[in-house]
Amino acid sequence: MAANAQPGITDTAVSYVIEEELGCNPYQSLRPWRQILVSVTIISTNLLPFISFGAMMGGGFHVGKALGADTPAQAGWFAASYTLTHGTFVLISGRLGAIYGHKYVLLLGGGWWTLWSLINAFCRDTVSFNIARGFTGMGAGLILPNAVAIIGTTFPPGKMRNFSIAFFGAAAPVGGGSGPVFAGLFTQLLPWKWLFIFLALLGSLMDWVGGTIGVSSLILFNFVWNQVPVSGWCGYEIAILVISIALGILFILVEGRVKEPLLPLNIWRAPSFGAAMLVVFLSYMAYGTGFWYTATWQQLIRKWTLLEFAAGGSPLIIFGAFAAFLSAWLIPRLAAEGILAIGALTVIAGNIFIATMPAQQTYWAQVFPAVLLFSFCPDFIFTASQIIASNSVSRENQGRAGSLIGVLQLYGTSTGVGFGGLVEVETNDHDLQPLRGYRAALYLGIGLGIVALLVDLTFVIVREYAQIFTYSTLVVSIKSGTAENVLGLGADSDTRSPLRPPGACHPDHEDWQAVLRPGSWLPADHRVHHEFLRRVTKHVAANPTEFSPAIQSFKEFIEGNSRVYMYFVQMFEEIPRKQPYFRDPTGTKQIRDYKHMLQVLNHIVTRAPEWTDAAESVGMVGVPMCAILDYPMATASGHAAFLDPDVNKMLKKVLNEWGKLLQTPKSAEVLGNHTQGWFGNTGIGDLMQVANGPYNTSMKFEEMYICEPSAKHYGFKSWDDFFTRKVHDKARPVASPDDDNVIANACESKVYNIEHNAQLRDRFFAKGQPYSIIDMLAHDPLSKQFAGALVYQAFLSALSYHRWHSPVSGTIKRAFVEDGTYFSEPLFEGVGDPTVKEIDTGGISVGQGYLSALATRAIIFIEADNPKIGLMAFIGIGMDEVSTCEITVKEGQHIKKGDELGMFHFGGSSHCLLFRKGVELKGFPVVGRQENVPARGQLAIVV
Repeated sequence: MAANAQPGITDTAVSYVIEEELGCNPYQSLRPWRQILVSVTIISTNLLPFISFGAMMGGGFHVGKALGADTPAQAGWFAASYTLTHGTFVLISGRLGAIYGHKYVLLLGGGWWTLWSLINAFCRDTVSFNIARGFTGMGAGLILPNAVAIIGTTFPPGKMRNFSIAFFGAAAPVGGGSGPVFAGLFTQLLPWKWLFIFLALLGSLMDWVGGTIGVSSLILFNFVWNQVPVSGWCGYEIAILVISIALGILFILVEGRVKEPLLPLNIWRAPSFGAAMLVVFLSYMAYGTGFWYTATWQQLIRKWTLLEFAAGGSPLIIFGAFAAFLSAWLIPRLAAEGILAIGALTVIAGNIFIATMPAQQTYWAQVFPAVLLFSFCPDFIFTASQIIASNSVSRENQGRAGSLIGVLQLYGTSTGVGFGGLVEVETNDHDLQPLRGYRAALYLGIGLGIVALLVDLTFVIVREYAQIFTYSTLVVSIKSGTAENVLGLGADSDTRSPLRPPGACHPDHEDWQAVLRPGSWLPADHRVHHEFLRRVTKHVAANPTEFSPAIQSFKEFIEGNSRVYMYFVQMFEEIPRKQPYFRDPTGTKQIRDYKHMLQVLNHIVTRAPEWTDAAESVGMVGVPMCAILDYPMATASGHAAFLDPDVNKMLKKVLNEWGKLLQTPKSAEVLGNHTQGWFGNTGIGDLMQVANGPYNTSMKFEEMYICEPSAKHYGFKSWDDFFTRKVHDKARPVASPDDDNVIANACESKVYNIEHNAQLRDRFFAKGQPYSIIDMLAHDPLSKQFAGALVYQAFLSALSYHRWHSPVSGTIKRAFVEDGTYFSEPLFEGVGDPTVKEIDTGGISVGQGYLSALATRAIIFIEADNPKIGLMAFIGIGMDEVSTCEITVKEGQHIKKGDELGMFHFGGSSHCLLFRKGVELKGFPVVGRQENVPARGQLAIVV
């Protein structure tokens, strides 16, 4: 599988997360025929502006000649003026749509574009025509980002959205390629003005100061480079260039001070972002130069009519549409940086074909392959740069980054025409050698493309991004603050964001009810969480120590990996800046950043978990790392980070180091009968309360567990030795050992849920999570036999008995440990209202189904002796630091009901039993039972 591929992340899962998990449907509900109508309308809003763009790229010389522009340099403005404002006004139009509504700004842009297209038809000279073209481009700039936003708010993830986006993207090359056709028809059969009449018929805070300065700077800078080829370096040209640069500097200064900047300066510090934007700008400059001089060469040197040129450019329509779909197909298969490099190579090769061809030659020799190559550049560059931008910048800046790419796409094209014109004028010997000028301009385009490619190869390609960019764009689009725009939630939306789970309350709210964090391992009362962290952070601050080897490696890994560094910085920034998440009850800041996190983790992995002599602290003892990471891992960046394979490899190293410590005699020091010892009065009392619960007994510790009562620490040599303690047979007898129709319970645990007729791909358990049997069983070939299975799941606590026992007598068919995640919550857990900034207090307690599919887990297939049962499966599921699973049986081994299968080290999370379709079972314990179901006790009966 390619590095970029993200198995299991589907449109269905996305739709589920937004709609079913969060109890809402943020999309507009439309009938199929209305969906098609809306889609066609939105696509046309991108098609028509690019038809207008293509009409002047191909027909600008003909229209210009009618208005008195006799040279290609003079006619260059006919193509450049439109793309200049088209690209420039994209910079602010996305923000305008977020403030005033995307629909209204789109309608304004369409009306403005139509009005000025009509005005173009009645212009009598080049100056008024180019001014009108510039105003027309403003309308096109208002359309683009708002049309994209409307697609996102109208269509939920699925085929309709995918097709709408694909056709919307394809509208650009199709429109650009169709433009010369319309221009040829109207300029050769009718007066040129009818072309524009036809087009017309087809047709909260805002940084106004920064927007005005930025747009003015861009327009003046571009004006100079497109005007110099016409009039030369006159005094006013130099003055305008200086003014444009000064305005650009002023724009930077203003953006650094205003409250809501159009383009925050910190966006340029994001890894690879600046380099990627330079690649986009240079590539489109090369594209604009190549396309313009292809048109000029064919029409002026080879005397093609405009219709002939339109026919020659028709591959741009066909292959441009194909390129849009090809780039979308490549996204999950090739790194975005690779797609960007291919885009740069196509424009380089296209310019080379045109620059090296003789004055007269058949179309098929060099023009055709050049046009074919040009058709791939825009879609490849645009698609790849959007992905790189979404990976690089912070979540609140992703919308701005996307708009900037639209600016550079069109602004680069316009600027390329201007630069090419300047080179042409300086090298064509006063129009005596026009081909020499054309070639020089095209060589400039080749050079620009080569620089873009080198920048991509040198600064942009970051191997680590390839593993997560598709899934990252998905997570950020749902969880980030910009999700309000993605989902169409504006200032006039309902104050209760649909991103917040219904019924979720802040724990300080009077209606708050205690929940079990995660799976009853963390206490429900957040005050206990804070008290634990307060004590740990206080100790760490007073007792600084060197990092352990594993923690030091973790630190170097974070700081040496751009992608991971971004996640670990942002996950702490995304924790709500309010109680109970950001400060403890005394006002002290909690875990501050990843460096502070590493310091506290270092404290934990260098000692065994102590008992705290307070009943409400029970549960914290088993997962001290989870207590530290609980809030960060519930953020958008935290969720992405803790699903990352490389991050989980480092976590495994940390946990292995801690595990080795917990197997040493030193770790047994926390087992004493002192206040912070597990065998202190509170500790052993709570242990036995949990152990005696299932049968309502009153056994002592030594009567329940195999130990040495007279020895120190009951004879346990280490923390792990104590945690994996064995139980006496009399305390946990095997249920009906001679009756194969009786199913024994595999783990001492509380019932979580029971699902009947679960499919290989399904939604079941809490809130219908889209994690199902084929995922739970790690895509093992035997998993296909469990379509329509019955699934029983239960979870353990820190004080539970942690060994597993066979529920049936039979033969071990398959037994293996599947590596997975360690610290990860379901996507909907931890998603709160982006405005209110709250994290779901439910945590992993309602996410056991998620853990069963993604967490590290032991999977054992057993062929039961009872033919009524046949093949069944056991899954021991790790969670957080309790993710070490040890299997003690071998494949081919015959076992009896109640025999040991393996154990969790340092704790355990959950377990599942799967029975194939057709196995009739009854008598399962009631879901919601408070006491543990005893290990090896009766779980169910085969009918």
